Amino acid sequence: MQKSLKEKYISIIPIENSFFYSTVVDDSIKFNRETLYLNFAHISPYLYFEIVPFYDGSNLLLWFTPKIDKIVNIPEAYLLFLELSQKDDNAIFIIDGDIFRVIVIKDGVLKASFISYNMGELEKQSLLDEYQLENIYSLPSYRYNIDDMLDNYSPIHYYKWYFSNQSLKDKALKYLDLSVVPISIIIAIFISFEVLKDNYIEDKYNLLKQEYLSIKKQNDKYRDDLKNQKKTKEFFEEFYYDILIYQNSFEVISQIFHIVANDENNTIKYFKLSGDSINLSVETHNAIPILNQSLKSGYFDEFKIKSSRELRRKKINEVRYEGKLKRLKKSSDG
Repeated sequence: MQKSLKEKYISIIPIENSFFYSTVVDDSIKFNRETLYLNFAHISPYLYFEIVPFYDGSNLLLWFTPKIDKIVNIPEAYLLFLELSQKDDNAIFIIDGDIFRVIVIKDGVLKASFISYNMGELEKQSLLDEYQLENIYSLPSYRYNIDDMLDNYSPIHYYKWYFSNQSLKDKALKYLDLSVVPISIIIAIFISFEVLKDNYIEDKYNLLKQEYLSIKKQNDKYRDDLKNQKKTKEFFEEFYYDILIYQNSFEVISQIFHIVANDENNTIKYFKLSGDSINLSVETHNAIPILNQSLKSGYFDEFKIKSSRELRRKKINEVRYEGKLKRLKKSSDG
């Protein structure tokens, strides 16, 4: 049973079908799908591709691959890294076979993974020099079977590799269509962090959920009672006007990214949308167009520059913006 579930839901991304890249980011930074592509898409050697990210402290590991097959996609290179780092966490490993799989580990961090069709002494010495390492190992491929390595990897970590080819906006539109999904299902969907990532919204939802369950329990025997219908209606109205009172977050995010991307030299370094507050940090040569276009977008009651500092090495400015979303007007018919 366990094997069949793995075959159905888990895919291993071979080293030869991926391109690996690593960089260092601030521990507090976690890219969403949009900012990930905005900042790193130019690195991909593929025309059409997906990015599989993994955070290891301040190290951001990225795999670019032309195809994603399942909802859980684990790079072969990462499974090899887990196995090989137990042997030596400062070394180069060459897995022999029809092609050579190369794994580079330095200071306990995966630094490189790639394949090679030729691995003589000259190539090995070049790798040692390039990565400033002293140890290199040649290992037979039969010792590192994919199924065995996957069995050694705890299933509780699978969620770190979860992938969906639907955008958050597509999911939200699909599930929030009342003609397709019953209202009770929508309540459950709002639990998902993919739709409600803000702690305030989550806490408020849980509070209203308990109130709703209490009302429902009291009226289970009188479902046709008009009073029960009225209370249920009032619950959903309160949820809507207290929680969904702000502008559509997907549209706001899309508009901000579009404004920043108008200048190819702009780079988003930090983005947070929480309740009615937005915080944005951008590396840019000109902060004013972003400010003006955001104010003209119609989404904000206020949007301003909080601070600006010059990054002399990069010859660019890091500008921090903050803003307040407009509230939607409550309809007069209730």
